[in-house]
Amino acid sequence: MGSRGSGSRGPRCTGERILGRPRANGLLSLGAANCVTRGETRVRAIRHSHPRAAEPQSVPGSGTTPGSAANKIVDTGVLIVRTYDEALELTRAVRDYIAHQAPVDRAALDHDTQLVASCEEMRATARMTQVMAWLMLQRAVQDGEVDRAETLKPGNRLSGQETCLAEPAIDPAYLPERLNELLTRSRSLYERIQRLDMMLEPAGRA
Repeated sequence: MGSRGSGSRGPRCTGERILGRPRANGLLSLGAANCVTRGETRVRAIRHSHPRAAEPQSVPGSGTTPGSAANKIVDTGVLIVRTYDEALELTRAVRDYIAHQAPVDRAALDHDTQLVASCEEMRATARMTQVMAWLMLQRAVQDGEVDRAETLKPGNRLSGQETCLAEPAIDPAYLPERLNELLTRSRSLYERIQRLDMMLEPAGRA
């Protein structure tokens, strides 16, 4: 494990290797703060272009069997409700870290590691943007405001895997402890949402 002090240099790495040119701190903070807004914008656009749709349910005695498409929708819906509050709390945690603690943490790093840390902050923001947008759309479906078929369109599926599932360009031990914690939590949540997204595939395509 390498030192994180300003006098110790970690492995060389440029920000362009990961997510492109690192953005200014203010834009990073703004990006995290706008995760929810972006999700709401996507859902509003879909609501506007499609009429209210009733959500299919599994009805006792209807002949629906465990593991059927109807039961899968209901079971997944429970998971979505349970996950939404967790995702919102984590989105706020990422926002608050980038706005307040990250500048202090980065000041203790050498220049190259500062670039990597900035890129990883952007990665956490990207994960939460994708997760919140996906969850908001699913909740709109549960409320009958968006048709289930809309969630299967490519533009409405969870995306950004190449960025969101990539590993840091250096040993995470060189990064600030709090940033590492948020990266671990955001990746875990993103992977869980990815599994939920796959569960929504129609029978025969999952």
